[in-house]
Amino acid sequence: MINQKLSAMPRITISTKNREISKFTDILFFLLRFCEVQYKRTEQSFKINSVNGEWCNIQSQFIKNPDFDLFFNLDLDFFLGLLNNSVDNYYYYYQVTNYQQNEHFLKDERGDIEVEWKLQLAAELARSNGLILLKYMPKIRHIISWYRRAVNKEVTTYLSAMLRNTVVSLSTIYPIEQSSVEYTFVFDDEQEFFKSHLPVRDWAKTGDIFNLGIKYHIPNVQEIEACLDFINDNLNESFDFLTKTIDDMSRTSKEERNRELNFVNHLMYSGSRLIKRAVNYKNVTDHINTQVQIGHLDDAKKGLGFEIAYANDENHEYSKISSRHRELMFGLREKCIHFLIDLVEKLTKSHSNETLLLQLISRVLCTASITYGFFVSDFEKLWKNHHTNKSSLQNKLLGKKNTLRSELVTRIVLQYQYRTFYIHTRLNELDIRVIDTLFKLSVDSVYASVRKDAQSQLFSFLSHYPHSNLVIVPKVVAMLNKCNTNDESKLTHDQLKGCLYIISGNNYLDSLMIKQNWSVLNQLWPVLLRCQSYEKPSVQALLDKIYVRLDKDFDSFENRVQLDNGTVQLAFELSEKTKLSFDNHKRLDGFVANSKQETQLVANLMDNLISIARESTLSWKNQSTSYGSLMYLLFSCQNDNQLMKPECIELFVDSLIHENIHIRKIAIDALCIIFKMVKHKKQTIEIRAEDLVKEQTKNVVSSIEINTYNPGYREDNKWHLYDPDFLTKSNWSETKFMDKSYWGYYCWPSKIKVNLNRRKFYSLDTTEDDYFSKAMRPVVNRFRKDPNFFVKFLQLYRIEESRGHEKFDKKAFYVFKSLFRNYGTIDIIPNLESHLKNLITDKETTTQERSHKLAAELTSALIRGSKYWPFDQLKKLWSDLESVFNLLIENVTSENLSLWKSCFSNAYEDQDPRRLTFYLNYFKNLAFRILPNSDQDASESSSTSTSFQQTSCLQFLIAFSQVEWRAPEFWASLIDLFLNNMSHPYKSVREKIGFCLALSHVTDVDYSASINSSSNIQKNKNQMKNMKRFIDYLEKRLDKGIELFSSVSDSVEDEAAKLADSKSPQHQSAINCLQTIFAWFGYYIYKSYQPVNRHIIRLIPQLCSVDKIAAQEVTIKTQLPMIRIALSMWIMDKTSSREFINQLAVIIL
Repeated sequence: MINQKLSAMPRITISTKNREISKFTDILFFLLRFCEVQYKRTEQSFKINSVNGEWCNIQSQFIKNPDFDLFFNLDLDFFLGLLNNSVDNYYYYYQVTNYQQNEHFLKDERGDIEVEWKLQLAAELARSNGLILLKYMPKIRHIISWYRRAVNKEVTTYLSAMLRNTVVSLSTIYPIEQSSVEYTFVFDDEQEFFKSHLPVRDWAKTGDIFNLGIKYHIPNVQEIEACLDFINDNLNESFDFLTKTIDDMSRTSKEERNRELNFVNHLMYSGSRLIKRAVNYKNVTDHINTQVQIGHLDDAKKGLGFEIAYANDENHEYSKISSRHRELMFGLREKCIHFLIDLVEKLTKSHSNETLLLQLISRVLCTASITYGFFVSDFEKLWKNHHTNKSSLQNKLLGKKNTLRSELVTRIVLQYQYRTFYIHTRLNELDIRVIDTLFKLSVDSVYASVRKDAQSQLFSFLSHYPHSNLVIVPKVVAMLNKCNTNDESKLTHDQLKGCLYIISGNNYLDSLMIKQNWSVLNQLWPVLLRCQSYEKPSVQALLDKIYVRLDKDFDSFENRVQLDNGTVQLAFELSEKTKLSFDNHKRLDGFVANSKQETQLVANLMDNLISIARESTLSWKNQSTSYGSLMYLLFSCQNDNQLMKPECIELFVDSLIHENIHIRKIAIDALCIIFKMVKHKKQTIEIRAEDLVKEQTKNVVSSIEINTYNPGYREDNKWHLYDPDFLTKSNWSETKFMDKSYWGYYCWPSKIKVNLNRRKFYSLDTTEDDYFSKAMRPVVNRFRKDPNFFVKFLQLYRIEESRGHEKFDKKAFYVFKSLFRNYGTIDIIPNLESHLKNLITDKETTTQERSHKLAAELTSALIRGSKYWPFDQLKKLWSDLESVFNLLIENVTSENLSLWKSCFSNAYEDQDPRRLTFYLNYFKNLAFRILPNSDQDASESSSTSTSFQQTSCLQFLIAFSQVEWRAPEFWASLIDLFLNNMSHPYKSVREKIGFCLALSHVTDVDYSASINSSSNIQKNKNQMKNMKRFIDYLEKRLDKGIELFSSVSDSVEDEAAKLADSKSPQHQSAINCLQTIFAWFGYYIYKSYQPVNRHIIRLIPQLCSVDKIAAQEVTIKTQLPMIRIALSMWIMDKTSSREFINQLAVIIL
């Protein structure tokens, strides 16, 4: 908080020398008295330390003040106890103790708050400009040498901060200041300054992004050489200490060893921008199977202000860096890595119980290997803090970006720091040694804390280099292969868990099980699925975690790119026009070889997974996971049907009757993919829309308008509407069906693709020798030739535990649909009609719903799968389905009606209504047979069918909404039947009738008044007469109902008599009719096309006169306000708007 306030304050310049000394000494000793607590260690000391830190940080901000040297000398000399008595008597207030020369103090873990305060101040002052620190380097070295051997944690922390801040200040490019304003004022003239300017008005002043005026600190030669010497000397001292103590651990304590490693870590982290990567090691690229160049050609040339080109340029300042310091620049990182690797080898052999030391080594090793300026985690914290400050200080009401200059400078610094990530992208031989070391610690250590920390550092390391995870895959596979051995080389549980944690990954590195690399998956999946070491629950839990992540996060991929000859030829032609010198033929041969290799890897992986799934010695968990992995493999290969093998199809077909329900579900999912891979393509032709219309209308329509917006029913789109006599007067095989509903209603395109009404099918004869017939033989052998297979499947499917309210399974539907589509006959499943009838007539309570679910899926699959069947096969199918439907209407129940609704809705989707002629005719006749044919019969409920059967019949009719606008004659033929049942005594029937009436009229829209069309095509007016006739009927019924209730209200004064009359059959029939009308209105609002049909406006007076009826009926009372509001919000043309206003005027007057 203090730092943020400081950045917004004006900069102060002191004019005279005497006044300068007076001001600073007063401030200095006031803070000394406030902050210092001598010979005390209380809870207050922690608060004091935080105040010290803030004040020290403030002092380090004055680095641009030309008089800062004096301030630095006053502070530093005072706290080092090197002051003389010539400055002020205040200096004698603070007496220098001799603790720093006392061995007792250095070994005292409690420390001393006075010394801690001194070191904290010195560490924060080390944040100053590198030019200032340069002349104080001997004093800084002196401080570090005094307290280096202290074991107190606070002292070690402050010394580490001093090392880090010193190196960063000397070696980093950073802005010199981050102030929010640019003016200055002096104490001598402060009264005049405040007369002309008030600084408080500049609080939160925004910065000019185009004129920030930033000045940077760029290290010079002296700073770089001093920094390299400083790092080298301190590293050597730490290395010497660790080398001597590792041989004899009794000579030092754990705290001392950890202290020295902590120093090494801070030195390598802070100096990582200056210290270059080792250049004497060969880059390793054998594990990357690509022809794309990964990374730059020379990583040593990259840097952040210290490029090698500068040192080689005689005109550049950095060319003056001595050869010794250049060697240090290139050798310190390599030296540190080698030392740490050797240290790990010594510790693992003789002192493997030094867990904390090994943890620190793994961290330092990762820091020395991949860090070049900043940790990603630290950067993310600063980035989040910056955006928090920025958003809290911005004034969004001004409508533009307004940010403090200090925050703009911070954003630039963060952008510079972002460049330090992933500065090197290619592994070298030294990196491989680091990976080997971290891998050994991650797996072989017997201590979980060491393994966990090494795994975390290994993940960070691998995430830094592209494709580096390929290096450890062979190591992991080699370790897991030892799981199933019984000799001494078998993995221990700790080693197995270490391998599994590496496979699992973390937030830095994704699990190796989901890598999109065929080589990795081919090695890792089989060996892990064959792993059987499950003695400990922790191992099993870890395997379950890996399997769950595989199931959740694996994304199917297809990296086996296939190039056709045209693409290759075009690539050669383009390459000839460029200046690139590549051997294109050689690269093409390499690409082809890689494609063949990956294809072989996929084939091998599929064979291994099939073998694992059939191994009876493995646990069910392994087998289940192998099924899932094989399904993921199919997802990735679904565009290459040449990879399909009969063994794979046979495995999943057999798994349909597996005893495990989970495997049965996986088998259904996998068969969906397989059947999609092996299906024959549709035979399509592209034809001019005008020629198509002429052909289908037999030249009745001579011309059509192309790409002209002319919605509605016309003579040129009449030919592909529903026709009840289509099956008797048309040639089925030669008919061109239009399955997509969007063609023809609004306009016609110039050309249109039409599917021919025929398709290639697989033969039921298993003697054919082509590739796909061989692959599909297991399907025929099971479904066609094994009569018990489908029976067992039905038994297993029916006894599955019902969850209640079963939903239509589209995956099972697709499997059955694919069977009927691919083989073109119902005979692929023998006795299917009898199976369907048995399922529908199942009366067992526990299996009834599941039976109807399976029957609905099979029926829907038959309707959709028979789309391209020959006409003789279709007639046989329709004959079978007619008896099934007759049985269905007698056995459907409220629990499974929704399943059959989904069945028919799914079956009619994207189908030409002419294909559905049989189903439309059947259910239309069924409605006339089931529903009462007169209003009196409906009111008296004298029909032989039950109300639920009538509701089910209407629900089956509603499923034809999938044909949308293309069945007007179908609905028109049923309108009289619906009108006769508007007063039906059962509410469910009335609601379904209201929905059917809405579907009957949603397309009765006249666009002529709302669209300025110059079309000469004759509109089909016959399709637009239904609505007028229907509104006339509704007007009469509404007037009759209003008059009936008004007469009761006027003639009867007794409330009891009114109530009795309102419950009479005549009044109840009127209320039922009104409820149906309001149900129709509600559905019509939801389903209707726009603009509104003008005939509906005639109902407005009646809708405003039914308040008396609405007061007695809750349903009407709740729907009436919504209908009135919706009617006023409808889109209307000019004619309808005038009529609407006239009706409102009539109501008001």
